[in-house]
Amino acid sequence: MQDKTQLYRYYNLNRELLYVGISLNAMQRLMQHRDSKSWFDEISFISIQQCDSRKEALKLEKQAIEQEKPIHNRQHNHALPHQRGQKQDDNLISTSIKAEIEFIERQRDKLQILYLAAEQSNLEWRNKFQSLLITNNALSKEIDNFQKSKNGRKYLKKKAKNGL
Repeated sequence: MQDKTQLYRYYNLNRELLYVGISLNAMQRLMQHRDSKSWFDEISFISIQQCDSRKEALKLEKQAIEQEKPIHNRQHNHALPHQRGQKQDDNLISTSIKAEIEFIERQRDKLQILYLAAEQSNLEWRNKFQSLLITNNALSKEIDNFQKSKNGRKYLKKKAKNGL
């Protein structure tokens, strides 16, 4: 006796038929598609039909593909390019563009983080430099004041006399 076989259909959010297939366990097959099909993320819901035999499931699968023209089925799908192929190409391009956009957005986020870190570091260095300038200006004023004071003049005369 043959095992009961399941006929499954995957649909996207717009209720467009993405794929028709058969399996002894449709949910297990779904997980296999997750790892092997670029269009897996498009799946929004599935329908599962129980068949009494594999032979019956194969017959129903072929009929469904020929009549319903799922976007990602190749076998038995003799739809014209504008009915299936073009849509599939558009979906592949769309998936590729989405991947590129996600990559670019991740790179942008990384650059923003680096830019903010550099700006923070630049601000810290700018503050340190300003602090040093202020300190330098204050020291210069104190030196000038000291040199102009009585003790400062004595110190400078002594220094000149000893050749320091």
